[in-house]
Amino acid sequence: MITIFLVLTTLIALEFYELNWQKSSTLRGLLLKNYNYYSKNILLFAIRHLSFIYILFIIFFLNIANSFSYIAIGIKFIDISTKLFICKKIEENGDSYLDQMLNGSDIKLGISLQFLNMIIYTILIALALITVS
Repeated sequence: MITIFLVLTTLIALEFYELNWQKSSTLRGLLLKNYNYYSKNILLFAIRHLSFIYILFIIFFLNIANSFSYIAIGIKFIDISTKLFICKKIEENGDSYLDQMLNGSDIKLGISLQFLNMIIYTILIALALITVS
């Protein structure tokens, strides 16, 4: 039980770290912050997603190979891949790609939407750990 608590507390802390460096009130701001790190160095961009690395570590170290852990890592992988794809398009086409993608409008990100990643991944990993124990 203590292991589950420690794993989840660490995951929440890492997700909070990711939330802080990506924090923006609009989708355009969030994507431009991601692009800022991507343009400096793709390795820096990858390392900033610590919860992805941590979830992989948890899956292999604690041997929790079940559908909940696979769903968590799959969603996280798709999230990062999408951000990488958009960053690559911004690099090729500049801000015009963002304008085209967002149709000239900017989508507001509410506080609940910003915390959605933290909630989803924590619940999925909690279910994965509970299912194994």
